[in-house]
Amino acid sequence: MHNSLRIPPLFVDSIHWLTLPDQDYVLEASPEDYHALSPYLYAEKAYLGTPMDSEIRAYIRNGKRVTSGDMACKVLEPFQQDSCWDAIVLAQSYPDRYALNPPLARLLHEVPLHFGTYLGLSHLGPLAAVEFIPLMHWTMQRQALVVFSEQRILPWKEEDVGFSEQGLFLPRKEEDVGFSEQGLFLPRKEEDVDFSEQGLFLPRKEEGPYPRTDMAVAMEVRPAGGALELHYEGKHEWSHSNAETILASLIRKYSPDQIFIQSALHHVFDSDSAPAVHRRAEDAHSGDVWIQLAEWLSLNQPEPGTRVLLAAGDDHHQMSVCSVTVHSMPALNLLTFSEGEICHEESGLYDRKDQRTVAQDSSTYASSLSR
Repeated sequence: MHNSLRIPPLFVDSIHWLTLPDQDYVLEASPEDYHALSPYLYAEKAYLGTPMDSEIRAYIRNGKRVTSGDMACKVLEPFQQDSCWDAIVLAQSYPDRYALNPPLARLLHEVPLHFGTYLGLSHLGPLAAVEFIPLMHWTMQRQALVVFSEQRILPWKEEDVGFSEQGLFLPRKEEDVGFSEQGLFLPRKEEDVDFSEQGLFLPRKEEGPYPRTDMAVAMEVRPAGGALELHYEGKHEWSHSNAETILASLIRKYSPDQIFIQSALHHVFDSDSAPAVHRRAEDAHSGDVWIQLAEWLSLNQPEPGTRVLLAAGDDHHQMSVCSVTVHSMPALNLLTFSEGEICHEESGLYDRKDQRTVAQDSSTYASSLSR
């Protein structure tokens, strides 16, 4: 099934991004900011059965926890201070560590930029990478910014799954087998799924859940005259049985020189008949296809007229697609937090409930709560 809208092209002039590798995180068994995290943990327990006392992932910079709001602010640093924009759109599906201080509110308060309209996109997952395009045409006259920011709060626990020579086994814990927010989707309508009273069995196709990385991406977009020309193709519903057919039809329609597919789904859409299909070693959520494109552009400096296809997909068997024509090189900027500011060996980060951790809240509101 294919849903498409006829909308004008959109143009991208710059892409700024950062990633936070999993190895730079620490686990906090009983963080002092538990009060700010508890709403999220209650939701995890209600929907996924996750224990309330689960360890929490934390990225520490200069003794402070870095949140998705901090990451979003960081990727907006390259834009000129006090510049005016028609709109900003923040796309984020995972909650911020400090849910009572939403990242969009933080951006408007802390970033030295001015916006006429400000909007948030939630619960779209990787599809937000493309689905922001129709929204931009409703909110923009001259120039706007779109930001993708995702940070996982709970780690994926490999001991929750079992592997055998034949495939993947997940013990049945709930009557309704569905989604894992940590990156694994268990399809119910595929022929290769076997349900039993003990659990769910999936024949082995991959070595396990695809690695993920937290990220933030900011892009400058215009209605005309930019470096990258985007044409919105729309959404497709995919399955293992029709994935190659969808890819073949898109190749016939757009004749792309390169294809960038959501990294976690590369095994579904890889095809010998397709041109170069790219992926990252770690899936970067809603920013994945844009980070792939930015990294490829910076390495290859393609000729004007190069055609690219972006396919952002999720575990719900949906995929959003847009085509990209390269007219010139956009501004590209890979950002990092200073290496010396990451506290790998701060023993206080592992303290139990009767001890206070040294890491402090990084967001304005959460900082006031912890005093």
